[in-house]
Amino acid sequence: NTISLLGDSSIGIYGANETLIKNTGKIETGNNGIGIYGTNLLTALAPTYGSQKIEIENSGEIKTAGMAGGIGIYSNNSNIAVAQSDAKVILGNTSKIDTTSSVNGVGVYGKRTTISGNGIISVGKDGIGMHLDESNVNLSNVIVNLTGDNSLGFNLTNGTTFSGTGTF
Repeated sequence: NTISLLGDSSIGIYGANETLIKNTGKIETGNNGIGIYGTNLLTALAPTYGSQKIEIENSGEIKTAGMAGGIGIYSNNSNIAVAQSDAKVILGNTSKIDTTSSVNGVGVYGKRTTISGNGIISVGKDGIGMHLDESNVNLSNVIVNLTGDNSLGFNLTNGTTFSGTGTF
């Protein structure tokens, strides 16, 4: 199963409000694209249905093919009524996220999210392996490849907690 969206600002899989997003195939995006985007608010107002939880599981491959920007996985828990533990990104053993072709690419971006698992994340020039804001990270045997100038493995902000093993 392959999703190939090479146009600018494309999104491979978009899920909201308690949708389970599960990738076991391949997603490829163009400039400033997002492989998987999970959110709990589609508008400024909270919906009256669903739990607004976010659950993203990746055991497949996500690749940005564009030259600029791009995010592998984006978990946007912007509703402060939803607990951080109710927004989850799980990276499986075969998870591969590759943004090396794009300048400023981000492997995983999480806002108020719990990230766990392992896999391989590769970023290029000015890229960030994981940018996490108000999040909780627990990784085991993850590999983060920094292949370009000024790239950064982890950018942890606003009280993000981190524990992990692997090759950083």
